[in-house]
Amino acid sequence: MPVSRYRVTVGAQTYEVEVDEQDERLTVALDGRRQAVDLARHGHRLSALVDGESLEALVELRGESGTVVLRGVPYSVTVQDERAARLASLAAAASHPHTAVTLAAPMPGLVVRVNVAAGASVQKGEPLVVLQAMKMENELGAPRAGVVTRVAAQPGQTVEQGQALVVLD
Repeated sequence: MPVSRYRVTVGAQTYEVEVDEQDERLTVALDGRRQAVDLARHGHRLSALVDGESLEALVELRGESGTVVLRGVPYSVTVQDERAARLASLAAAASHPHTAVTLAAPMPGLVVRVNVAAGASVQKGEPLVVLQAMKMENELGAPRAGVVTRVAAQPGQTVEQGQALVVLD
């Protein structure tokens, strides 16, 4: 079976994912890092064995969008196959490029670092904020290239899911 490619967006973070099914093995590459994964799906419940760690998630997708609950934390997700991702990129390029966009907290947590200041130019994917949640640090990248117009978070600040962290123009 050929390699399937997807663009997966979790909150404000986007990942490039490749899935390769060969000889009854599933290999997943997340942003170029390859891992063997044992996967089983039972209705909305997904069980995975990744690097010896067992993970269970509840998955509710309608079309390309939905929610994944992992370790009790709900995440808003969008999964696009390669074709849909290209079409979305073309549509975004054709849309008005000067619309402000807000990087919001994908989950409640503690702001560990803020890597930018107002006026800074950033590239898509550049880490802007590091958020700690459930004892894990999560780098939150710029959803697109732009200029930081406002930094709404400070290190040490506790934030709620959906709270604005950085605004780009």
